[in-house]
Amino acid sequence: MDETSVPRPLDSGKDARLLFASYSPSHVYEDGTDDRQPIVTALFREPTENGEVAYAICEYSLTKGELFYRFPQSGSHWSKVVIRQEWYRESQTRLPDLAFEVTGDAR
Repeated sequence: MDETSVPRPLDSGKDARLLFASYSPSHVYEDGTDDRQPIVTALFREPTENGEVAYAICEYSLTKGELFYRFPQSGSHWSKVVIRQEWYRESQTRLPDLAFEVTGDAR
């Protein structure tokens, strides 16, 4: 597996749709050490129990092949503004406007 592949499908839960993903290579610190933790950060659109649309951010370790962070943790509905702020906090990159554009079938 190369460092840009994901060992299993990105998944946020039942009926979730992947909207945007970002790759972050492992971080090299000033002393030259490496955390050996390349990460994929992904934005999902998912239905709530009452049929509304919610968003979730998930982070996956490419080294371990597993999900290690999810915002919100479960069941909460967050606005696009809060999701953008959390995305920036986690990835230090801006979430592009196109990330919330729906393509294909609309659920």
